[in-house]
Formats: sequence, C-alpha cells, structure tokens
Amino acid sequence: MNAAFADEKVRRIDVARSRERAFQARIDRGEVRMLGGDRYEVLTGWERGETFTVSRNARGEIDAVLANHGLDARADGTIALSASSLAWHGLGRIIPGGTTGIDEVLSKGGLDFTVTTVPALYQWDGELREHADEFHTVRGDTGAPLGVVGRRYQPIQNGQGFEFLQELVGRFDVVWESAGVIRGGRRVFISIRLPETVTVDADGVNDAIVPYVAMMNDPSGQGQFQRVVTPWRPVRADTERFAVRDAVTRWAVRHTAGATSQIEEARRTLGLSVQYFESFAAEETALAPLGAGIDSLKNLPSRLRNGDSEAVSSFNDVIGDVKHAGAGAGAQVRDQVPSASELAKG
Repeated sequence: MNAAFADEKVRRIDVARSRERAFQARIDRGEVRMLGGDRYEVLTGWERGETFTVSRNARGEIDAVLANHGLDARADGTIALSASSLAWHGLGRIIPGGTTGIDEVLSKGGLDFTVTTVPALYQWDGELREHADEFHTVRGDTGAPLGVVGRRYQPIQNGQGFEFLQELVGRFDVVWESAGVIRGGRRVFISIRLPETVTVDADGVNDAIVPYVAMMNDPSGQGQFQRVVTPWRPVRADTERFAVRDAVTRWAVRHTAGATSQIEEARRTLGLSVQYFESFAAEETALAPLGAGIDSLKNLPSRLRNGDSEAVSSFNDVIGDVKHAGAGAGAQVRDQVPSASELAKG
C-alpha cells in the first residue's frame, strides 16, 4: 500500500510539472503574457485579447485556469453590458424585456462614445516629431488609446454602424438583446433576437435554435466592422467570439472613407441574411440523420460476422437513410457502398 501511495504521489507531481511546463511554453512562444499577479492575456488565435486568472494550490502548482468575462468596468464600477435578461454571469445592466430604442441600449451598454484619430508622435534628439503616415485611434470620452492605424483609416462610429439594425427592430417588433464593451473599447458588440425560433429536424432531434443578428465594431486597427447572423447572444468576450465563429452568414467592412456606402449595401441585403438562417435550418434538418446513421454503422461488421439475422436489413436501412440525407442536403450521392457480404468478411 505504501508503494502504491508513493507511486500515485510521483504521478501527481509529474502531472503538475507537465502542466507548468506546458503553460510556460505558451508564454515563451508569445501566445500568453502576464498582466500582473495571477492574471494573463491571450495574444494569439480566437482568444486573442481575452484574459484569465491562474489559481494555485498551497504548493504553488497550477490548480485551475479561470476565464474572465472580458467586459469593461465603468468609472462607477459597474460592468459595461446591457442585456434584456440576466446572463449566466449575473453582470451588467438589465432592461427587463429589452428596449426598442438604440440610444438607450448604447448608453446602458457603454457604447455611447466616439472614436477619433490623433497624430502619432515620437521623441527624437530632444525634439517631439510627428509620424506623417501613422495615427492613434482614441476614445472621444476618455482619451484612452485603442490602436495604431494608417492615413486612410477612418473610424466607423458605433452609433453610425449600429443604427441600421433599428430598421429590423421596427420591422419585426423585436428588441435589442445585448450590448457591451470589451478590452477598453477595442471591441464592442450589440445584438437583437430574430422573432422566429428555428427548429432543426422537428420529427427527430427537435433542436430549437434561437437566431440573433449581432454586430461588432473594432476600432483598434486590428479588426473590422462586421455583422453576423448567429445562434449566439454575445454577453461577454467568449460568447462574442463564438457568435462570429458559428455565424451562418457574415458581412464585414474595413474602416475607410468608403465604408458608409458599403454599410448601406449591408442594410439592403440584411433581409437576405435573415432568410439564409431558414435555409441553414433546412440543411441541418436534412443532415440530422447522418450522425445517428454513421454511429449505428460502427458495430455492423462484427454483427454480420456473428451471424446477426437483422444486421443485413439494418445495414441496408441505414445506408438508405444516409444517402437520402446526403441527397437532401445537395450532396452528390454515388453507389459505392460495400455489400453486406463484403463487410462480413472484414
């Protein structure tokens, strides 16, 4: 028993050291940087800009990695988030039942600030000089820096970019669902829920999907102004990222002088984006039998070899369902499936 206890202790020590080495390797590769204390920031990939806290046990070993919500705090200590209903983290200002007024949601979500550009300055030989082709984007309310941009950059203001969603609010009698600020204003988001819930495979998996139209603005110089139709309601940094990742349709424009006309085009095509969500549901319904069918094929060879009398009939039924699902989703279906006797031979 003592030997087993010692072996288990050694194993746990090795696991802890391995976790510590892997975490340090991420820091060394420039994927993560320390912010201070036990707080860190992700520098690459989908999680870029998100922060997390590392908790350690009494021996100083990594015990858990806790993701932070990533939302900004206002001067009064409240979180820069507005939502129609309480999010799971319990933060932000709740407008029961939502609101139809864009000014209210921008104000309560903390998005009611403008962005301006100022010349990039540098010190040289005791003299303050101006970089002719480089500017900083800064918040108009606090002067906080957001990013570094070029001469052609022209920020799309939050109010200007998000205003055309008000047309959907009026047309479909829906409300603003959420609005928030991330990373000091380097990213902001706003969303509405579409009126109809989409059901995938009502006679099978019966999976209900709530569609949202979400818009994100990034005045840091590292991103775009974009609109997505998505099954995610953004209420913190990670769900904002998931909304983009899982979007069924996406439109984006760079911050330039010509962006205004492109936003007008996005307004015109927004109805098509909403219709696309319905097409997406139809495709998912057609594909729903594939997962169950493929899973049921996994034991078929052994069943056939063991002489299961129902295996052949089951095999043919599953293959027929998979072919039908593929054809319904628009895939080209070819009759290249091995026979039951071929499967039985292994």
